[in-house]
Amino acid sequence: RVAVLGLTYKPGTDTLRRSWSLEACRWLSARQVQVRAYDPAVPALPAEAPANLQVCPSAEEAVRGSGLPHTILRPSFLDTRGSPSHPSHGAQRKPPPLVAAAFQFLGKLSPLRGVSDDLRPLPVDVLCLAIARIVRERAPFGTLKGRQLWELGLNPPARMAAER
Repeated sequence: RVAVLGLTYKPGTDTLRRSWSLEACRWLSARQVQVRAYDPAVPALPAEAPANLQVCPSAEEAVRGSGLPHTILRPSFLDTRGSPSHPSHGAQRKPPPLVAAAFQFLGKLSPLRGVSDDLRPLPVDVLCLAIARIVRERAPFGTLKGRQLWELGLNPPARMAAER
């Protein structure tokens, strides 16, 4: 089970259109993961929401009911609304070109690679793979940084790679 805190597209709105949180819930739901969510702006889910997604009346109830010893919460580092780097067709967010170039440059410098991974936006599919792996393996515990989520999402354990 997983707890998701925040379902809307962005804070201060009640729209679920282009919501990465809802996309993550769909991805997890398709893999038979029970998802409990809380968002004060979403009192009820639309009909097309995943069947095993439950909206809770409080964040505490969503987290406690998930049964997880920890929760992953990683908001988008950059809000690119209104910039050319935010496509209107609902694709993944990308940092503005100069910032993206800075992340790429930092990632090429060995001592700064981890900093780059901590700061650059994490695609929903990589985050979902990381969450699924944490749920399946029941580890790691504690606060995870971007570099750890990238590692968990992009590098499946040896037994998973053998199954593919």
